[in-house]
Amino acid sequence: MAGGVFRDLVVNEIPLIFRPGGLYAVAAFAGCWTFIGCVELELPPLISTTIAFSTIVGLRLISVYFGLELPKPHWWYDEK
Repeated sequence: MAGGVFRDLVVNEIPLIFRPGGLYAVAAFAGCWTFIGCVELELPPLISTTIAFSTIVGLRLISVYFGLELPKPHWWYDEK
């Protein structure tokens, strides 16, 4: 992932992960809270990690398949 961010910065583009509309951050946020919840439930680390990873990947796959995006901020439309 970091390689893609560095590539985009070198060619002076906004990295995909930082563009408004995608569910990258939402999926990561949900996965982090899922992991914290699993740890609080005292699940084994491997199971906690697997569930959190599955949450992140699942949300991303669902968002790509169904074309789900967050609303873009008004300033995004002014620049394009």
